[in-house]
Amino acid sequence: MYAVICNKQFWVDIQKVVESRDDQIVLNAIGDDIDIFAEFEKIKRLPITHLIIDVTTFEDENSFLTAINRYRIIHANTQLIIIAPGFVSGNKLLHSLVTMSIYNIITPLDELPESLMTSLNEVLDQPYTYENAAKWIINEEDSLEEKTEKKKWVLGLPKVEIKLSKLSAVVSNKAAIKLPKKKDRVSVELCWDESGDPEASTVENAKELLGCVIWFWGSVSERGVTNAANQYAKDLAKSVPVLLLDGNLTNPGLGQEYKCSGTGWENSWLAKTPGVPPKNFYAKGNLTVWLLKESVEVDNAADMWDVALFHIRTPRLIIVVDGGSIPPPDQVDINFPVGQPEREFREDNQRGQQMNPAGTQGEEDKRVLVSMPLPKPDATTCEETIAKVLNTVSAFIIMVDADGLKGINDKYGHATGTAYLTEIWNRLHNIFTDTLWRRYGGDEFYGVIESNKVSEAELLARAETISEVTNIHGRVIKIACSIGLYGAAKGESAIATMAMADHAMYKVKKNHHGGVKVFDSKRCLILIGEWSEEWITVPISEGWRVLVYPENMSLAAMAQSNLIVAKKPIPDSLTPVWIPENEDISKLVRKLSMIGLMECVKC
Repeated sequence: MYAVICNKQFWVDIQKVVESRDDQIVLNAIGDDIDIFAEFEKIKRLPITHLIIDVTTFEDENSFLTAINRYRIIHANTQLIIIAPGFVSGNKLLHSLVTMSIYNIITPLDELPESLMTSLNEVLDQPYTYENAAKWIINEEDSLEEKTEKKKWVLGLPKVEIKLSKLSAVVSNKAAIKLPKKKDRVSVELCWDESGDPEASTVENAKELLGCVIWFWGSVSERGVTNAANQYAKDLAKSVPVLLLDGNLTNPGLGQEYKCSGTGWENSWLAKTPGVPPKNFYAKGNLTVWLLKESVEVDNAADMWDVALFHIRTPRLIIVVDGGSIPPPDQVDINFPVGQPEREFREDNQRGQQMNPAGTQGEEDKRVLVSMPLPKPDATTCEETIAKVLNTVSAFIIMVDADGLKGINDKYGHATGTAYLTEIWNRLHNIFTDTLWRRYGGDEFYGVIESNKVSEAELLARAETISEVTNIHGRVIKIACSIGLYGAAKGESAIATMAMADHAMYKVKKNHHGGVKVFDSKRCLILIGEWSEEWITVPISEGWRVLVYPENMSLAAMAQSNLIVAKKPIPDSLTPVWIPENEDISKLVRKLSMIGLMECVKC
């Protein structure tokens, strides 16, 4: 099933291609000034397998990127195909799409009328990879300072201590870390064994690090970074499988330690497929080493590293990278700068242990972090957290969307964009105390707070304090967020409450950034039994409040509703219940529209 958004000039050719494949287009929007948010609201209700979008059909690129990123996260199995007629390398819009891992980008030529059909058939037969899309990446050389300003310290978590042999190249006795993404939130502390005895070097509970990527880098002289990464990898390999990567692209050094015949990993880099292992590599016991036999020049190293680590990472081993002087990309779990002045570590540690200035909590809760690392998006954990709270108490659901991220990335680079999101992440924790926060998508966050701890008015007042002009990487940037709020009763569906907070947020977003809105609707739909997500989210997108009840629930105990939908008859029911003959969502939409029209007539 296809959905198509395009200009008139491409519509007939797209129809021909889809029909030739015995498939159908279930939704189309044809024109050159399309409301992208409105179209995506329609598309997300349908089980689309392919979504074809002509980027010349809208004017607001920021809105398009926001909409397509949200859709991509929720509908990961839909194949996205971008038509960009006449576009050339260096275009920021296409660059942003590639960074979202959207690689199916075709550029038909006016002088070749058949070029669209040819390219479309090609990508449908064999979807493009990063290698095909790499030409659209813009080389943004972020400064060393931008990439090193990462939030490092997390308190109050169980620790896994890893002791290393004392190395003269390392000045500091502590290493900055970036918290690994673990379900049990393990805090890792790297430290040097002061005995200086290589035999005394131990790795305690190293299995906790399986699946992590550890990046060594720095500006120390000679082979300091290489020696540190190599020694650490060998220490870990005493108890767990380790993959050591020769990541110093401009000056590889591991070849002096490990010998391997034939060509090395450089061939994969030159082919723009760094996630592919070299044909020849070193392997002994628990230690595997991918060597660079010669230096490699690439224009988009950070993006290629993200792709490489995405494909290489596995829960069965630990990846250690000799990064040379290059700071770590976003995919890295533990950031290990070698030779950073000890004074900087002391300052970071002091910042991480400041007290809560409000001073209103108990002694144990006063140690509130001013800065925390930005976690990776995890939609599943987000939903589970909200469901767990609603199973026991009523709560407020807060949906926050960071405004302006696309513009910051384009103007200042992705390192500044990440710092911008980190600033918002910390503001949310400091402003909305007693709230559990989770990162749902790239620039989306959900919070849940028990209703007995705060009032709606107080939450609205706090939300208004998010926006503020601040300094990020030496640049004056305005923090702005669109926020949606929903007050949920105990036992409500997590999916439904998240969708209603999201709907309220979008009302703010449509007014162009910044502000807060509470979801409020006089129309209530009740679903009885187990329903797919679209049956919940589609009515909400039409402005309905949706409550989901189990089949054994008494109708008398349910909230007053305009419409009740059940999967099967409810015995001894005097209340009219609509039981759809099949699970056709379009029938529900029509019924909701009829009720809406009747209400308007009564008004």
